[in-house]
Amino acid sequence: MTTSMLAITESLHKIRRRLRLRRELRHWAARGFVAPAPQFVKWAALEHFGLGRYGDPLDPSGWRKGFANLASMIAPGGWLYLSVPIGPQRTEFNAHRVFSIKTVLELLAERFTVRRFAYVGDDDDLRIDVRLSPDVVDSNAGCTFGCGIFEAQAFTG
Repeated sequence: MTTSMLAITESLHKIRRRLRLRRELRHWAARGFVAPAPQFVKWAALEHFGLGRYGDPLDPSGWRKGFANLASMIAPGGWLYLSVPIGPQRTEFNAHRVFSIKTVLELLAERFTVRRFAYVGDDDDLRIDVRLSPDVVDSNAGCTFGCGIFEAQAFTG
């Protein structure tokens, strides 16, 4: 199997897993339980919080508040799958934020241990199980506008 086929196969497995998680979350929410969940997927949303683009109030720290709310929904030992744009830290008008890898790692370090990191680079290639070395972190994996995928486990105690 080629590298691209392996990446596609892994992506399909992750999509199936996310769909199962969504069904589980709807099941819990219908019964009045919204937290704590054993797993949570946050895909392409954090970068929009607090920018007012989708009717939310302008709040420069909206993304931090959104993350704190998200983190509170995850059970001790539970998993977070977080995807955000990565590159030099910036806000692009009210469209979205781009996070430096360092900022995301600092945010996650408050409540989580990062277990895996993957990213889609500016060249649209998916890289899986990337070691978060100082060079990768400092250079934002060579991205100007990539997509970082962080798999993190909540602290247990």
